Amino acid sequence: MGYNLVEGLRYLYKSTSSSWPFRLGLVAAGLVSLLGCLKLRRDGSGARAEDVLATTAALAVSGGSLAPVLAGGDHFAWGRFFQPLWPLMAVPLWWLVRQVRPQVNAEATRLVQDRSWAAQALFLPLFALLAFANEPSWLNLTKDNIEPEFRLAAEGRRLGSG
Repeated sequence: MGYNLVEGLRYLYKSTSSSWPFRLGLVAAGLVSLLGCLKLRRDGSGARAEDVLATTAALAVSGGSLAPVLAGGDHFAWGRFFQPLWPLMAVPLWWLVRQVRPQVNAEATRLVQDRSWAAQALFLPLFALLAFANEPSWLNLTKDNIEPEFRLAAEGRRLGSG
């Protein structure tokens, strides 16, 4: 378990060291996990749906980021185990902004009332988070040469099937 934890933490550090959006998302998820759970406990059955959603997303990101750490990381580059968490990271960040800035609450309510605009407005930040959080960037697949990662997978598959 000690070896897995050390290697998993090394994997987490390597995955986040060159990606400030990913670090920001993890910190926000951890903070919202704590604050959201405290708020839900205080509010009980009268909790607002957005608080439940944000806390659930934050717990999913926190738990999802711990799983690869406890498993010892991954031999592939590009943080593939963390990639499914990136879209969820936008929810805790959005919740934190709404808690800190009261005028954002009014504007967000107006946007949500026009649902088509809200859906379009959420797409761009999510896309930016997905496109820029990974290092090397998904925008430069040909430049950064992902081919060795696929070769590693193919060799591993042949080794395991033989």
